[in-house]
Amino acid sequence: MDPRGGRKLNIVAAAGLAVGSVFGLAGTLVTDPHLQAALWAIDSVGLVMATTLLTVKFLRKGCDVIAAGFLVFAIGESVILSGTAAQSFLPSRALECFGGSRCSRLHHRCHFSDIRFLS
Repeated sequence: MDPRGGRKLNIVAAAGLAVGSVFGLAGTLVTDPHLQAALWAIDSVGLVMATTLLTVKFLRKGCDVIAAGFLVFAIGESVILSGTAAQSFLPSRALECFGGSRCSRLHHRCHFSDIRFLS
């Protein structure tokens, strides 16, 4: 393995962690839901990229437990990213029905006909 390649991997992983930290904090401080979703999406992409690279790095070194931790983090952050994307692009009625927030409280049954993707 090229020693410069390992250094590049460290730099890219550190940049991904930095992007994730900065955009995650910025998304927390913003009140506009669309801007918040966009910032959190960028945050998640940076963190997924960084933790995936760190998973590969530690697998190559033979540190399986550390690599597994980064892999679990990457999978969890990917799930959060998909939730952020769904929250910003699906209509609110669909989120209520699939999330069950308002539907379960009102004992209302949601059907697929309630969801309008082009509204």
